Amino acid sequence: MNFNSSGTSVITRCVRIYFFLAVLLLFAGVTHAQSLPTGALAGCTRSGSTYTCNSNIVYPNNTTYTLTGNTAITVSGNFEASRSFTVVTNGFTLTLTVTGNIDLKGSTNLGATVNISSNGSFKTANNAVINGNLSVGGDVDVGTNGTINGNITANGNIKLGNGTVVNGSCNKSPSGGGTCKNNQTITFGAQTTPRTYAVGGTFAINPTATASSGLAVTYSSTTATICTVSGTTVTMTAASGTCTRAANQAGNSAYSAAPLVTQSVVIDPLLLSDWRMDETTAYAGVAGEVTNNVSGGT
Repeated sequence: MNFNSSGTSVITRCVRIYFFLAVLLLFAGVTHAQSLPTGALAGCTRSGSTYTCNSNIVYPNNTTYTLTGNTAITVSGNFEASRSFTVVTNGFTLTLTVTGNIDLKGSTNLGATVNISSNGSFKTANNAVINGNLSVGGDVDVGTNGTINGNITANGNIKLGNGTVVNGSCNKSPSGGGTCKNNQTITFGAQTTPRTYAVGGTFAINPTATASSGLAVTYSSTTATICTVSGTTVTMTAASGTCTRAANQAGNSAYSAAPLVTQSVVIDPLLLSDWRMDETTAYAGVAGEVTNNVSGGT
């Protein structure tokens, strides 16, 4: 088939139009995934795992970042996500530092460790999930039913929508109906070890643990094949081994759950020389007799 120059020009223009439409459809897609350590942010320079952005960062589409290493982003301007913004940390840490405002307008899910610092304000839509700390020079405004597993420090006001829970400390009381819990820690001192017990023998946890919140501490065994725990009493389920007890404090409406703390006791096997016998006690004394005689340990 032959085309004159005019026909060729028309076809060329049509191809360009279709290509332009295809590009528009591509960028209107649902999700854009980016692995930060292998691709630079638009308008930013990269040095190793650090990105420096000297202008505003605006994401008009759904955006997912997948970290393959610890990453830092510094933005001299504002940081805005118009639609969903997700960070998959894969055990790494993202540190986001912004000189302006941060406005996450769509659904937000920031992974295991995402620490955010802003000289301006910080705002999220409803149902945001942030696993990290916020340090904000202005106001903090988190929508309803959000979860922040970290601390909030703000020079301005803190507003938490109804149903939003901060499992960490806030440097001032929030408004808006949400809850900001306080952190707490457990102190659990070293136990006397080693000890000698028979199966079924018991001993008390000493010293006991305390929580900085003043709330009661509960105990559990992480080595049930060696020992069990009921209240503050430890019962041996094996003749020897390492008995590890965990001190727990689940928190309440004012305090977040405390990080678990463990202490261990090495249990030595009971030897014949440890058995205390009298004239009426048979050599093969029953477990109850052994418990009565040696449950205090050595």
